[in-house]
Amino acid sequence: MTWNPRLDVVEALEAFGWVGDEDNPLGLLRHSDAVWGVTSNAGDSSLTEPGGAVVEFPGDASVDLVVAACLAASGQLLDLVARAGRLTVALASAKRRARRRQPHEREGLIFHLERQNRRLSGFARLANETAQMCARNWDETREEAAKAREANGELRARIAGLERELAAERCRCPEPATACDGCGDTCHDQAVPAPA
Repeated sequence: MTWNPRLDVVEALEAFGWVGDEDNPLGLLRHSDAVWGVTSNAGDSSLTEPGGAVVEFPGDASVDLVVAACLAASGQLLDLVARAGRLTVALASAKRRARRRQPHEREGLIFHLERQNRRLSGFARLANETAQMCARNWDETREEAAKAREANGELRARIAGLERELAAERCRCPEPATACDGCGDTCHDQAVPAPA
C-alpha cells in the first residue's frame, strides 16, 4: 500500500491518543487492546475489539462512524461523558464561589465566569452530542456486523450445497458403487466391472 486512503480516521484517532504501529504507523493504530487498521487501497478497514470480535468497515464509511466505533471499543466513549460531567460540576462550583465574593470583587469575576461558562458549556454540549452520536453509530455498526455475519453464513451454506450438487453431477452412472467418494456412484470416467 503506497498511501493511506483513511488519513482522516488516523488523524481523528491520534487526537484521542491512539498510537500507530511501529511497522505501519499510519495504517494500524492501537489503544487499550483495541486495534484499527486499513485493509485495502480502497479504504476498507477493520476494528478488532479487546474481546477479539472484528468489525469490518467499507471504504465509504464515514469518519464519525469509524471513530465512534473505535472509541466505544477502547472505552474512551465513557471518558468523554465523564469529562463533560466534571466540567458541569466545576462550573456550578465556580458560580457558588462567585456568589460569596464581595460586591467590588464581582465585576472582574463575572466577566471571567461568563467567558468560562461559554467555553465549558460549548465543550460539554459537544462532548454530550459526540457521546450520543457515538452510541447510536456503534449500535448501528453492531447491527450491520451481525447482519453481515448472518449473510456470510447463508452464503457459505449455499456454497456447500452447490459443491455437493457439483459432486453429484460429476457422477453419472446409474448403478451404486463405492468407487466415487462424492455420492457413492461409479464415476463416468471409471470402468464398470462386468457382472459375474
